Amino acid sequence: MYLSDFRLAHKLRNVHCSFDSDFFVSSMLKGAKNLSLYKNIFKPAKFVMSYQLLRILGHEIATSNWKQDSKTVFWSACCLAFFGSFRIAEILPGAYSRDSWETLTWNRVHFTEHNSAIINVRFPKSQKKPQGDFIDIFRIENNSCCPLTALSRLRESSARNIACNMPVFSFTNGSPLTPKVFIDTVRSLLSKHVGKNASQISGHSFRAAIPAALASHPNLATDHEIMIWGRWSSDSYKAYTRLKHEAKLGIFKKIVSIYNL
Repeated sequence: MYLSDFRLAHKLRNVHCSFDSDFFVSSMLKGAKNLSLYKNIFKPAKFVMSYQLLRILGHEIATSNWKQDSKTVFWSACCLAFFGSFRIAEILPGAYSRDSWETLTWNRVHFTEHNSAIINVRFPKSQKKPQGDFIDIFRIENNSCCPLTALSRLRESSARNIACNMPVFSFTNGSPLTPKVFIDTVRSLLSKHVGKNASQISGHSFRAAIPAALASHPNLATDHEIMIWGRWSSDSYKAYTRLKHEAKLGIFKKIVSIYNL
């Protein structure tokens, strides 16, 4: 339909445009026809990170021979992605990203006086507001997987990067942790624990962790709350954007209770 309209626009301007023998158009039509060949191909279910696996991942990082700054950067990214239900591309820059507007930098992280932090994702996948999304991160008392503690430790060791407003998840040499390196490393660290399932781990595995846990406890969380925490789009999206800090804290306490933290 798009190509047909495109051809019509040419015709109205008296510009010759024939798609009958166009190589690219015929190739697209052939490709569309061949899609039927993939209908019966099995697609494995997406692997969802669990809290138990997060703890195992933390142990693998802690006992590795990495430098301390590498451990701090990587572990904080794991905790934030897990408890914040982030898309990996929202917190980690692409390998060739040069646009600071699309990269989570330290000026978009605000630590509050209420044991929490607010992270501004300037360009989320579903852009509903000009200023982007604001994600609240809370403290889990006396727990090694606390996202706020991990982020605070990263802040303490990143004075130079903060002064230069570098990407949040950058190493001391200034190079950022990229999504590909992040996922490849997670798969490598967990392969001896989950076997071939490690190849199914992706950035979405972290994003789906909390919503999946909430969905498995319908007595604790409603569909409404799941959509809020995961920032899923819906017809009532505008109502979700008005959720107050106290309400988000209430949801987070339910998340903590699921894991008995």
